[in-house]
Amino acid sequence: MQQSVSSKQEEDKYPFEEKFKPVTRDPDNAQDFLDEINIYNDRYSEGEWIFRGQNNANWCLVPSIFRDKRILNVAVKELENYIHPSSNDSTIQEISEKGEAYEFILARVCAAVEYDRVNSFIIGLDNADIRIPYNSSFHQHDSGKSVRDIFGSNIGMRVPYRSDFHLNDLKREIGAIVSAYRNLPDQDDLRRSRLAQAMYSHIEQRYLDINFALAQHSGLPTGLLDWTTNPLVAAFYAAFTRDSSDRKHERLVVWAVDSSFFERNLIQTRLIRHPRSYIRNIHAQSAVFTRDADDWRDYVAYRIEPQFEGHLGGLVFPESEHQHVWRITLPFCERNNLLRLLKRSNISISTLEPTHYHVADEVIEQFKEKHEIKEIEES
Repeated sequence: MQQSVSSKQEEDKYPFEEKFKPVTRDPDNAQDFLDEINIYNDRYSEGEWIFRGQNNANWCLVPSIFRDKRILNVAVKELENYIHPSSNDSTIQEISEKGEAYEFILARVCAAVEYDRVNSFIIGLDNADIRIPYNSSFHQHDSGKSVRDIFGSNIGMRVPYRSDFHLNDLKREIGAIVSAYRNLPDQDDLRRSRLAQAMYSHIEQRYLDINFALAQHSGLPTGLLDWTTNPLVAAFYAAFTRDSSDRKHERLVVWAVDSSFFERNLIQTRLIRHPRSYIRNIHAQSAVFTRDADDWRDYVAYRIEPQFEGHLGGLVFPESEHQHVWRITLPFCERNNLLRLLKRSNISISTLEPTHYHVADEVIEQFKEKHEIKEIEES
C-alpha cells in the first residue's frame, strides 16, 4: 500500500468537503480512532469494505502516476515524433485537428507509455533473477489478438506479450494506434470520434495484469489506487511516513468504502484482486486495488488528476440509513501513539513490507528505545 504524497493537495480544507460530503468522524486520540475503524464496528457489518490510509486528511484519492505530468509529456512528444511509414508528414498534424478523436488517441498513447514502463520493470526483475509471478503476462506469448469496435469492425489493436519485449515496443504500439485510426472508415468526424473512443476502451484489460500490482507495490507509480481489506493496515500507512523532513500535517485519515456499492453503481471503476500468494506484500497487506478505466482519457481531456471521489460524489447520500463511505481522521501529532498501538497487533513496516532491511531497522530502533539511546551528532 503506497503513501499519498502530493504537495499540490496540501490545502486548508478537503476539496470535496462540500461537493462530496463524505461521512466524517474526527476522534482526538489514537484509541478512539482505532475504535472507529475497527472491522467489528456495526457500520461495517454489511457490504464488502476496503480501507485506505493517507498522511493528510486533505489529500484526495489520486493514483500515484497522475501526480506528475511526465507520462503525459512523454506521450505528447512520442506522438508528435511518430512518422507514418507511408508518409513523410507527422501524423500529429492530421489527428490533432480531430479534437475528441485526438484526445482518445493521446490517452491510448499515455496508457502505452505506462504499460511500457511496467514492462521495463518486469524485464529488469528478470535480468536481476528475481522471480516473476506465474500468472504474469511476461510468461505468455503474443497471441496476435485484435479487438473489434462497437460496430463490430476490426480496429487492429495489438495486445503485446512477451514476444514484444524489446526496446522499440513503445514505438511499435504507437504505430499500431495511429494505423488503427487511419484504418477507420473515412466518414463524418462524429463517427470517427466514436470509433476512436472504442479504440481506447479496450485498454482496461491490461490493468488486470498482476505486473501492474507488482510494480505499484515496488514503488513504481501506476494508475492503480492501493486499498486493503484490513483497517489496521490502512491505519499504519496513515501514520507511517518515509518523508525524512520535519513536515507536519494537521490530520491523517483512513477511508472506508463499501466496494460492493461502487461496483454496482460505477461501471468504469474496477476493483482488482490478485492471488495473495503471488506477491508477498499483497499477502502481508491484504491488498486490493481500484482503477478507473477512463482515467487517462479524462486526464488528457481535462488535465485534472482523476480523483476517486469524483465518481462517488453523485452516489453517496449522507442522510441515508446505510452509509457506504466513511472518512475517519486523527490529529497527525497522535501518529506515534497510533503506531505504538498497532505494533501490539504486529502491524509494522517489517510485517507489512517484509524484508531483511526493515526487520534490521526495527531492531535498531527498538534497541535505542529500550536503552534510551539518543543520537549524538559527531563533532
